[in-house]
Amino acid sequence: MNHHTFQKFILALSLPFIAGCSEYSPYKVVMVKGDVLVDGQPVEGITVTFSPVNSAAGHGAGGVTDAKGHFRLTTGGLKVGKGAEVGEYNVSFAKGESRYDASGSTYYVPILPMKYASPSTSGIEPVKIVENTKDNVFQFKLSMEGAAQEAAKIEKMQEKSQRTAPKIDQSNPLVE
Repeated sequence: MNHHTFQKFILALSLPFIAGCSEYSPYKVVMVKGDVLVDGQPVEGITVTFSPVNSAAGHGAGGVTDAKGHFRLTTGGLKVGKGAEVGEYNVSFAKGESRYDASGSTYYVPILPMKYASPSTSGIEPVKIVENTKDNVFQFKLSMEGAAQEAAKIEKMQEKSQRTAPKIDQSNPLVE
């Protein structure tokens, strides 16, 4: 393979990656922002995800709430706050924390009820993002109902898995 053929080959391989990371999008991208309230209060650090209702229709977008519960969406490689593509989206929310068990292994405990992590269980109707950006301001009202029971259940399952986990024989010379 000569030098020019090799360059064309590398360029052809890298085009999908370049296109995926650039600010170019064949879809109309508009500003999208909003608020998330949990039991009427803003909560910082909630991940807000907009997933296209029709996955072939474009790209998803996401953002994270600030201390006032505000979020701005960004799509793919676009700059933060740039927006989302025009279309219809399912919305999901997640917030949790990593914890460590007695062995030092990490596990995830949700802070928001798990139902909000999936559009099929969240109870949130799909939203439409339109070209008129003043219409792309959303407010979502979530509830902590059931969150404490879910977290306790996960903690209990983690404790049980620790009790039933096989013990490592430290006397084995092959184990460092």
